[in-house]
Amino acid sequence: RDAPVGADGDAVRGQPVPRSAHQRPNDKGMRAVGVEDLDAVVSFAGHGDHARLQHGRVVGSAGRGMRFGAGCRWERGQPLVRNRMQAALEKLPDVEVVIFEPHGEPQGRGTNRSREVPKMTPGQASLVGLMERYLRGGLDPFVTLLEVHKLMYFMQEAGEPLKLRFTKGPYGPYAENLRHVLNAVEGHLVYGYADGGDAPDKELELVPGAIEDANAFLADKVETRERFKRVSALVDGFESSFGLELLATVHWVVKEESPRTFNDAIKSVYAWNERKKQFSPRQLKIAVDVLARQGWIESPDMTDAPRTAPPPAS
Repeated sequence: RDAPVGADGDAVRGQPVPRSAHQRPNDKGMRAVGVEDLDAVVSFAGHGDHARLQHGRVVGSAGRGMRFGAGCRWERGQPLVRNRMQAALEKLPDVEVVIFEPHGEPQGRGTNRSREVPKMTPGQASLVGLMERYLRGGLDPFVTLLEVHKLMYFMQEAGEPLKLRFTKGPYGPYAENLRHVLNAVEGHLVYGYADGGDAPDKELELVPGAIEDANAFLADKVETRERFKRVSALVDGFESSFGLELLATVHWVVKEESPRTFNDAIKSVYAWNERKKQFSPRQLKIAVDVLARQGWIESPDMTDAPRTAPPPAS
């Protein structure tokens, strides 16, 4: 997806030159790779400002579904790739070229069964938009599945009609039918859901170009964009699995179980399951204060709450 580099070292069409150009076989635009695409990589290396490529990496990941020319699959296209890249790049000793050849499925990952590009829906656009906004506030390039469930929970609570059926799960509010959305967009908009399992620490990333597609879809959806802003403001400072589980758990308890006092709220949280006892009373108070201050809940009577409250541990 990166443009070839001009003679002055600047990318064609104003696109920046990456220090590491990496593309997965499932990423958008890489489902069918032709010879012209390979030549673009060669042009990138042959015409670029060599000083800007020093100590960089050009990395390609080749999948069995990749095609070179008229139906030529990886097994037949491999010599073409190697020969052209070697001829173009051997004069650049400071550039490392790595080609990951396919050897079956990576251990622990399934393959995306969705072959057709899904038509964008409000739920899919919401998923992509929330992930992108959340990633801005974090240090990791991924969002865990637990965090995705909580983000979508708050988006629906903000008024977005996502038709997700949230229940009281071990890690907080959980929607089993969210898996249908994730299965549909795996490899097209997000990457990492793979086998469709529900491990809470499963890492999901956005496919290049996904946020542009989602933004285009949401361009005239003013109310949805406002809900994005509201959710983003709520989770600011809680960008971790711990923080989002804390917020969502407290929101569910106060909304669904209507505790009269703060101590009642603590009892309800701790009665959820043993895991919820990781949240201290002071951390629970922080969550109640933030949710009430931003208008997500009606606060219970806080006269029995702790007076001081340090930030929650991450």
